[in-house]
Amino acid sequence: MSLNNAKRISFICGALFVFFVNKKLVFKNYEKFGKQLFYFVILYFCSFVINSLSHDFVLKELNMSYIAFLIATSMSTIINYIGQKFWIFKTNV
Repeated sequence: MSLNNAKRISFICGALFVFFVNKKLVFKNYEKFGKQLFYFVILYFCSFVINSLSHDFVLKELNMSYIAFLIATSMSTIINYIGQKFWIFKTNV
């Protein structure tokens, strides 16, 4: 398996875990999760695309896998947190 595909698979597995942990522990949201899960999938799909494109771009331009990983992960982390706080779980945390 390539490094790029391994990174993508780990991103998806992490997203599944993060939804339930953030919903209950971080944002303390106890509403039914049907609509939230749908919005979460949209958010994480967009984040996944940005993560993958930025990772591949930086890797191609700089040929530095650690920097590419750091930049891509930082971008998706910021996007995911803001999206969850203000769109999906809408809390005042």
